[in-house]
Amino acid sequence: MATRGERLAVRAIGVQDGRDFVVAIERRARERLDFINLRSIDGTLLATDTGAVIETGRRASVLRAAANGRASASIEILQPGEFALLAPTLGARVTVPLVATRNAAPTTRAAEERAMVVLASAPVRHPDGRVIAYVQAGVLLNRNLPFIDHINEIVYPEGALDCCRHA
Repeated sequence: MATRGERLAVRAIGVQDGRDFVVAIERRARERLDFINLRSIDGTLLATDTGAVIETGRRASVLRAAANGRASASIEILQPGEFALLAPTLGARVTVPLVATRNAAPTTRAAEERAMVVLASAPVRHPDGRVIAYVQAGVLLNRNLPFIDHINEIVYPEGALDCCRHA
């Protein structure tokens, strides 16, 4: 359920009742989203599903298509500071230790610090048609075991890895 503060933030930007963002927050679990944000036209964070609006003075730059009034979805590789602007409460899930394997590219890094995110952005329009804000929602792919398992099921059908399994 959306908080009173989230509802007020939505109304403050001129949305008549803010129902779209409130409904988005309420559907977050069903859609398996990790975060939902409402941003002003300049990228300032207005509301978030976590209720933790952290004003850093920095604006999110990952609004390219939405800034043109179109909805978009993409996979983004984000530096730690960029991801912190999208989902500050998820930072602990980002770092993944790198393990040398036979087919891995050589690296001197001990961990992956960047976030891989499926990110969707859409404009929020005033009843007169003007874009007045943007909704962002996303799924962090780092350490997302259900997602990884699903990809493995697609790439490696049942029985394809039997030769490689160890008891």
